[in-house]
Amino acid sequence: MTLIQTFHGTSSNGTRLTAVYAEQPAANVAFALVFPGDDLPRLVHWGRPLAAPETVIDMFDALAPQRVSAELDYTAWPSVLPTQSESWIGATRFDVRRDGTELFCKFQVTDITAETVAAGNAYDLTEENGYPNWTVAAEPKRTPTVTVTAQDAEQGVKLVWTCELDETGLI
Repeated sequence: MTLIQTFHGTSSNGTRLTAVYAEQPAANVAFALVFPGDDLPRLVHWGRPLAAPETVIDMFDALAPQRVSAELDYTAWPSVLPTQSESWIGATRFDVRRDGTELFCKFQVTDITAETVAAGNAYDLTEENGYPNWTVAAEPKRTPTVTVTAQDAEQGVKLVWTCELDETGLI
């Protein structure tokens, strides 16, 4: 049975945090996202299921990049969609233009939905007379799904980002 949970907390610097933990026990895989304030999420875990999923809220502080001398005052930690507003200095990952002019968006999360959704037919593999036998399972596939709505009201740009953990453990 799949699992998806949401947790709330505060980082060591006072930032409000929302964490989403999703698990596919059959694949022995889980992932966790942490949303700092109204920012897009950071991926903080993808691996084996955690014994105490509520601890993912603390992964934000544990994994936050530390400032190294001669660097910026703010050490960039890119979200799932890095933009210049996050101090991202790497290759462009999001390019949107209006009338030929590039927009530099600062997205704010307006909605987070974490749920398990039915995602088509599941199949059971059995053996019959020494041959594999596939049958449609009684229950549909259940896929932990996170849907995030974010917008930059000033630029008039809105996005919907969806993350699923399929039955093989692939995000």
